[in-house]
Amino acid sequence: MKLRYFEITEALALTSPNKSFRFGAILVRGNNIINKSTNQDEKTHPLKAEMYPNRSYKGLHAEIALFCGFRNYDVKFSDVYVTRLLANNVETLARPCSQCENYMKNMGISRVFYSIAENEYGCLRLK
Repeated sequence: MKLRYFEITEALALTSPNKSFRFGAILVRGNNIINKSTNQDEKTHPLKAEMYPNRSYKGLHAEIALFCGFRNYDVKFSDVYVTRLLANNVETLARPCSQCENYMKNMGISRVFYSIAENEYGCLRLK
């Protein structure tokens, strides 16, 4: 786990259009960042309906937004880093929901590193 990646996800979370739930995520393959995203407020995104049909959340989760435009063989064996910030800019739990976890597993993601609390991080292995 590289702490510099969490600095990037934290900066991304600060730019999230959703001020209540601010997530930033990056997709890393080798030592290269291949995509960045925040949670989206776009209500009509095609993946939103597919991923969260029974949820009231209006947007797309940051973890899923990372994969727009990619196929599973483009990202297989990559890692995802995700951070969630509270309104006071403190890191808090960003463990992926079950739908995001399953989607990333199907995309071939190896590990997801996520914020737990300020300067505390967890790792979810998806194999």
